[in-house]
Amino acid sequence: MQLLPSGYGRKRKKDSRRLLLDLHKISCISYRNTISVRKGSFFEEFRLPLADIFAIIILWAEGKQIKDIIIDYGYGKNTIVAIISKLRSIPRGYYCDNHVRLGGPGKICQIDESQFVHKIKHHRGRAPSSDVWVFGIADTSFTPAKCYMEIVPDRKARTLLPIIRRVCILGTTIQSDGWAAYAGIEQELGFEHKVVNHKQNFVDPITGVHTQNIESCWNKMKNIIKSMRGVSKEQLPGLLCELMFKDEFKGNVLINLVTLLRAKNQ
Repeated sequence: MQLLPSGYGRKRKKDSRRLLLDLHKISCISYRNTISVRKGSFFEEFRLPLADIFAIIILWAEGKQIKDIIIDYGYGKNTIVAIISKLRSIPRGYYCDNHVRLGGPGKICQIDESQFVHKIKHHRGRAPSSDVWVFGIADTSFTPAKCYMEIVPDRKARTLLPIIRRVCILGTTIQSDGWAAYAGIEQELGFEHKVVNHKQNFVDPITGVHTQNIESCWNKMKNIIKSMRGVSKEQLPGLLCELMFKDEFKGNVLINLVTLLRAKNQ
């Protein structure tokens, strides 16, 4: 569904109706004072016309890439990135308040870890000396699989097992590769655990166990990062939350985003 007219962007006319959005204020007759409609809202720190900010929000919700938004509007990259970064803080706050729960009796969750290489700032310096690892859980009862992703300091059992306990509902069957940190899933967490040996097969020929759903999540994530020409370590958590949010509310991203914005401003 297209929410903006074709060609809406820097080619549009900056008419008086658009400019009035920035001049509108709430007047208080008793105290002879005025308050900007931006005061205390998501828009307060940005000097762009409100019409443009709304359009950028819509394009972001529709999945348009930052580089394309920059081309359409002609604003500087730093301005667009600042707006997108603040937009990503909304899903981050949502997942802090609403912990993801996946799986359940009779359902399968696949788990895996993947290494992400962050972008070097200003293309200077050496490649990162420390790895950035992300742990993922994919609930295969959804089509496509619903994924949870979290940056982790390491891949040890003491780090990964608590995440599995927190995210996966009791009764879930866990599928994974043979990574040593997963050895305690059955005894310590009480989940049924099935393993595929990737040194021999990607899909176990006898049990049918595989991790292709979570690997599909990694491929999707890394393709997006590739299209962005990399992402900094500081931006990665927000990007992870953005993708989870867009997957969870697919088709209704904008409506749910606006709902969260309204709740935040009340």
